[in-house]
Amino acid sequence: MALMLLGMTILSVPLIQAKAEAKPPVEVLTGVRLVNVEKVDLASNTYRLDCYLWFSWTPWEVNMT
Repeated sequence: MALMLLGMTILSVPLIQAKAEAKPPVEVLTGVRLVNVEKVDLASNTYRLDCYLWFSWTPWEVNMT
């Protein structure tokens, strides 16, 4: 029982440190550039969509480590 409690204590320490080091979220802009819509089927509510999905952010605000 004591070994189990010790293991739980050791595992909880990194979780507490991770919360203390958390940084605010970075703003990421997103957009869609529509290229084509085809095969529209109103009976089944389906269609085929061709588009570009893009993301834009400030690289130095993102810390990947």
